[in-house]
Amino acid sequence: MFGDALAIACIAEMAERKDLADRLRGEAARLKKLVQDKLWDGSAEFFKVLPRGAGSKLVDVRELHGFTPWYFNLPDARFAVAWKQLMDPQGFFAPFGPTTTERRHPRFALSYQGHECQWNGPSWPYSTAVTLTGLANLLNGPEQSVVSRNDYVTVLRNYALSHRLKREDGRVVPWIDENLNPKTIEAVLKALPVDSTVSTWGEEIYFTTPVKVKQEKARVDMSIGDIAYWPPGQAICLFFGPTPLSTNNEPKAASPVNVIGRLSDLNVVKKVRNGCEVKVIKEQ
Repeated sequence: MFGDALAIACIAEMAERKDLADRLRGEAARLKKLVQDKLWDGSAEFFKVLPRGAGSKLVDVRELHGFTPWYFNLPDARFAVAWKQLMDPQGFFAPFGPTTTERRHPRFALSYQGHECQWNGPSWPYSTAVTLTGLANLLNGPEQSVVSRNDYVTVLRNYALSHRLKREDGRVVPWIDENLNPKTIEAVLKALPVDSTVSTWGEEIYFTTPVKVKQEKARVDMSIGDIAYWPPGQAICLFFGPTPLSTNNEPKAASPVNVIGRLSDLNVVKKVRNGCEVKVIKEQ
């Protein structure tokens, strides 16, 4: 409503309707004050949802919605402190995040029970896009030290890497899903560094890890270059060609796996032999 009021005010000015423009800018100012007075939780230093109804109180959890006011350049500079939650692993940060709710909350969840599109943890690309626009507006505004341009690039890169889909004809195409699940990748990163021994299965190498994660949007049809986690074997799998179950040149997993990334250099993987010792570390 704040954004609408300002947009229509601009149109009114173009139409030389100063009286209407002034009235709408006054309405925008009123709405801005309401948002900052009613939705800001001073103790949490964050904008929160206020349920409808008399006597309602702000919810007890920070949600990604809280960054939406910056989409319209609404908040004053003093509210920028809210953005410290974006890059905090106990806040919203995750490898394929940001998550929809803060991760420190006791009811934060990534498991799909009932309908799979839930707002209790999984990353929602639409909301991420709103957050990225809000962050861009913040960075283009008055100077602040809460978040940086490098933080913006990190979140944007994670957002871009999380979207692809393998079609029935085998082509891998850009794809924005309704929501994503960052749990497997986070679990793998937390376990690093990992020392293990390689096993081979056709043109796939895999090695066990201490990671324990259930299936999350798992599948068996892979693309050359996929990196995945295999829940039954607690193993990381690297696919670089056909496997014993393949019916074409594309790899096929022994059972459903959670895709977590892509190989940047197939030639390195092709040189790895059964029984090789490997050490997996997090890139600095």
